[in-house]
Amino acid sequence: MDLSLQKLLDIETDQIIWCDLSGNVIFVNTSAARRFCKNENDIINNSIWNVYPESIKAHHQILWNQAIRNGHPLKVKNKLQESWFETTFSPISGGEGKAESVVLIAREISSVIEAEDRYKQVLLQLINAQEDERNRISRDLHDEIGQRMTSLVLQLRMVKDSIENGKQITVDEIRNSIRDLETINKQVRQIFYQLYPPSLNRMALSKVLAAFCTTMGEANNLQIDFNCQVELLDLKETQNLAIYRFFQEGLNNVIKHAVASAAWINLDCSDGYINLSLEDNGKGFDQDEVDYGVGLRGISERFSLLNGKIKIESDPGKGTRISGVLPIITETEKTL
Repeated sequence: MDLSLQKLLDIETDQIIWCDLSGNVIFVNTSAARRFCKNENDIINNSIWNVYPESIKAHHQILWNQAIRNGHPLKVKNKLQESWFETTFSPISGGEGKAESVVLIAREISSVIEAEDRYKQVLLQLINAQEDERNRISRDLHDEIGQRMTSLVLQLRMVKDSIENGKQITVDEIRNSIRDLETINKQVRQIFYQLYPPSLNRMALSKVLAAFCTTMGEANNLQIDFNCQVELLDLKETQNLAIYRFFQEGLNNVIKHAVASAAWINLDCSDGYINLSLEDNGKGFDQDEVDYGVGLRGISERFSLLNGKIKIESDPGKGTRISGVLPIITETEKTL
């Protein structure tokens, strides 16, 4: 082998081994020799299978023979101890087009596998979050709206029967039906806001959040103090939605778990970052004993994808504070 080529292959981080068809090693670079805990001279002119890991030897011998027989490279992924490797068996053809030797190239791909695993976990969390949201909407429709609709139908049937029987209809009967219909309307609008606020693409984010806080406060008998010092204009849609989901999930947790009478929301900007916080006067919790739900984990992942982060602070009897930070990226900056 040319000396300059050998030096080039020796500095390559991939593990490279060149063998004849019987498996005798013609060349091995430094990375490969280090993996087998051998000196290069101890491997060359010996069978590659003498130093090959026993746990994968039989499988790789099969792939070796398949690559020689088919004349095409084959790849395989294996985990050795705590590291993942991708090994390629590349047959080298001679003048007649038949394989005359084989080059093995092994590359550590642990970081790639870990990234794939994290992606799968995030995807599973998002799927679970969607299912949880669907179940919640189903319960709201059945428990709240469904019951009120049934009550309204019964009231209207009584009004209908009174009219058909010539009985006098009282104002209270009509008033009760109107009240129930208004309540149903509010609950339906609240569900729409939970899914996706219709005004998020048409109104300033601060106004959408203020309306959302008012609706949630009135529907759940919760005093919500919303404070926004600046107008957030022309943010990316993904950032608008991330901020909205942050407060939506936070308030949902306050209503479900905090046993709070008040919550304070703050939104401001400084040094190119959006700062968010949600604090309540509820019962709090011990952070070492609580496993955060899919919703909060989903918000955390959403912020991470936007180069932001969230922080949760709580102690028993002292309420809970959730804060977040996002870099400001406007639609104008995105197109530059």
